[in-house]
Amino acid sequence: MIHNLIVFRKPFLPILFLAAINAILPCIDAGAQNKLHDLPVFSEAVDQPVKQDWLLGQGNFTTKIFHSKNDKDLIITNGLVSRSFRLDPYFACYSFKNMATGKEMLRAIKPEAMVTINGKQYNIGGVKGQFEYAYLKTDWMKQFTNNASAFQYSHFQIQNIQPRFPWKPIRWCADTTWPPKGKEITFYFDPPQGELQGVAIQVHYEMYDDIPLMSKWITVQNESEQDIRVDSFKSEILPMVENGNGGGLDGHSQPPHIFIESDYSFGGMNANTADHTTYWLPDPLYTTQANGSPCLLESKPPIGPWYKLAPHQTFESFHTYELMYDSYDQERCGLEERKMYRLLAPWVTENPMFLHLTTTDPQKVKAAIDQCANVGFEMVILSFGSGLNMEDTSAANIAKYKDMVDYAHRKGIELGGYDLFSSRNIDAADDVINPKTGKPGGQIFG
Repeated sequence: MIHNLIVFRKPFLPILFLAAINAILPCIDAGAQNKLHDLPVFSEAVDQPVKQDWLLGQGNFTTKIFHSKNDKDLIITNGLVSRSFRLDPYFACYSFKNMATGKEMLRAIKPEAMVTINGKQYNIGGVKGQFEYAYLKTDWMKQFTNNASAFQYSHFQIQNIQPRFPWKPIRWCADTTWPPKGKEITFYFDPPQGELQGVAIQVHYEMYDDIPLMSKWITVQNESEQDIRVDSFKSEILPMVENGNGGGLDGHSQPPHIFIESDYSFGGMNANTADHTTYWLPDPLYTTQANGSPCLLESKPPIGPWYKLAPHQTFESFHTYELMYDSYDQERCGLEERKMYRLLAPWVTENPMFLHLTTTDPQKVKAAIDQCANVGFEMVILSFGSGLNMEDTSAANIAKYKDMVDYAHRKGIELGGYDLFSSRNIDAADDVINPKTGKPGGQIFG
């Protein structure tokens, strides 16, 4: 079971963030680029098979961004993975390539995202006139047209990856690099003519150096003078080449060989059981597929968010992470996933030594702090049955714990609390509500 851990040393930062609501957009590098012709021209020399083993630290796989010779496309690649976008006369992602295996992962074009605002669904980019969804030939793209009812692409911005929050390691960890190295590219979209004036949507991508990994998220910016409601969204839609035509003995077909996970993950002991946003679906437009295997990826929340976005505020979705496997070897795939976690959340390797304590008696807590300091422990956790009440915000209760926290810090020890916020009753105003019943109950750990 996964519980909630609070450490009283600085504002708590979870391993992976949930969906964020922000009042401002990320800061922009002074050296940011926003013109296609400022980028170097993509050449065939860039698109070469991978010869070194990136997982062993061999090679130099730095993220770079190019424009095509026809001045219509933008390509982002680090030599392990590449993604290509057509910017004119419409906006579309038409290639997502695993450069380690040489495999093209996409078979068609879908909108960059879908967002439902005030009860109406809008595509973000995309094309009209697509007639085949089993495979895509670049020559066909000349026949496609812009979808005027979708949000329209206006421009892009490139910068180095920015830290999502400040982090400074206070103990040993495997890697102290923060933020990860790589590039972020943001595509800006305006609403269709005559609709949602003052509302803009940005589609963000990050590509990380030295690993076949990308992330994607969207932001909705309300610069109008009216509230709007973000009812739902799909922040990633990928029509992928299926993993195979045949199912297993149980009739189940495996999704494409790529690892997808978002930071809206909770309530489980591994990536699969904690995943609430990754949906592998049959593609209803892929009409020539024989067995309907899941080859359409949609990254979306299970419900809502039905978020009321006030004027001059910005909504930010969860981030979806996409890791290209370069092998079917199960152990190597696991090593690649662990490399991803160490890159995105290096603090997970700090692994402090801590003591669970089932009392909040100040004298006993201070005695436990002394013991931990003497034997090299780093934390004391006030555990289940300790009497810790995190809802008690009275001055007396805060003073009680501040005294213990100050004592712990003088001894070089961190003091924390352990509680089950979502799986217990608090009061009628704050209890977790089961969306299936509309009543308290059905809570999960995590």
